[in-house]
Amino acid sequence: MKISRESLLLAGLALSQAGALHAQIAAKYKTTIFDPKGAVYTYAAVQNQRGDIGGFWEDSAGLFHGLVRHANGTLETIKIPGEGNDPTYGQGNQVCGINDLGDIVGMMQDSANNLHGYFRTAGGKVTLFDDPAEQPCPYFAGCANVTFTSYMGLNLFGEGVGFYFDANMAMHGFLRTRWGYSMHFDVPGAVNGIYMDWWQPLNNLGDVTGAYYDADWAMHGFLRHANGSFAAFDVPGASNTWPSSINNLGEVCGAWYDASDASHGFLRSPSGVITLFDLPGGEAVPIISTDLGLMGGDLWLPNGAVRGFLRTRDGKYKLLDAIQQPLTQRLQGTRIHGVSDLGQVMGIVNDSDGVTHGFVMVPAP
Repeated sequence: MKISRESLLLAGLALSQAGALHAQIAAKYKTTIFDPKGAVYTYAAVQNQRGDIGGFWEDSAGLFHGLVRHANGTLETIKIPGEGNDPTYGQGNQVCGINDLGDIVGMMQDSANNLHGYFRTAGGKVTLFDDPAEQPCPYFAGCANVTFTSYMGLNLFGEGVGFYFDANMAMHGFLRTRWGYSMHFDVPGAVNGIYMDWWQPLNNLGDVTGAYYDADWAMHGFLRHANGSFAAFDVPGASNTWPSSINNLGEVCGAWYDASDASHGFLRSPSGVITLFDLPGGEAVPIISTDLGLMGGDLWLPNGAVRGFLRTRDGKYKLLDAIQQPLTQRLQGTRIHGVSDLGQVMGIVNDSDGVTHGFVMVPAP
């Protein structure tokens, strides 16, 4: 008898939902701040369920280096063959996705300033990828006639998702398997391309979420099912709808913006029911939602500073600060980029000197 990966995943999720595990917010968290040696900027972007974190760091010259913080706390700088070393244009590479096997995907900028997607196995084998449909952009990040392909997410089965630019700098999506088969996609109704964030745009079932732009550059949410069908959605009354991630249940979380451009949170169920919420004291921007119902994101304060938040499906929430400091400056504070089913929280924190660090929080005993 053949057992599909969907059956295995859904069976595991059903067991966890039945009571073996519950989404909880810990009473206390133990916080670790981390930076590679020589870093002037550290960006912790994504994590997997075993606690590994991916991202990048910038050195004093302005070069970018891929980064993996392993669950045991060791920091590994990722080098990709062919990456450039001219700091004028921020050459180097960035890790944009990591799965539970330790495989990673990302983007690499070469010496000619072209950007390539890469897939790197846990064993260190690197495969570069440029979508066949990409076209030179007339202008990108100070460079003329460069190409752009980047992965933005990776699932347990080695399927990656990302986007490439056409000659008009519109972004189009692609999916690529571990074995090299790829296809590209556009969202029905998209006039000015699509956008996906790297926090978790792809789940283990092969579903993809993101936003597409209409003729007026307004953002609308989309869900591409693994079978290739699309569902477009908007929060009623929103000027822009911005999905940030999708979990293995098919729940999509993100932010929506009202007519005054204030942000609010939403969670869309697999059946399409959208739940809206706000948090007191600021504007909520949800980033990630676990299979067990624990959501993480940012709460932007009126002065432009930021605090991290965790929220359960039933509305309980907690604000988190990776560094205890007065939040008096714009962009200062904590931004949550990942939450695991076991409760590990990670992201970035900007200190009072304007320096950005990576952080990880784990529930304290």
